[in-house]
Amino acid sequence: MAIQAGFASVSITPRIGATLAGYAARRGGSQGLHDHLCAHVAIVADSSRQVVIINLDLLEVSVELVAELRRSVQEISRIPAENVLVSATHTHSGPMVTEWFGESEEPGTIAKIISGSVQAV
Repeated sequence: MAIQAGFASVSITPRIGATLAGYAARRGGSQGLHDHLCAHVAIVADSSRQVVIINLDLLEVSVELVAELRRSVQEISRIPAENVLVSATHTHSGPMVTEWFGESEEPGTIAKIISGSVQAV
């Protein structure tokens, strides 16, 4: 049985000023860009199935973000949503993607994460 694999990486860097996750005491958004944040994707397939692994440069991923990524990948491919694994690198320099400490994510940031991930797939 032959196994095939493909890999891609796409920038999901939010706009300067976006609210960052990971430090409750930090006030204000990002002030510049040191390194791009990326969606790293691997697709592994054999003759009977394909599996997608999406690793995001984020502090965390929410249940809602994972569900939307799975739905979006299934929509643009023939890969079933249950074959999509989503994880985070746990960077404290990533954008806010859930509500914490009175802060919340920006819709444009979530949209960029989803579109970038789908583009990589």
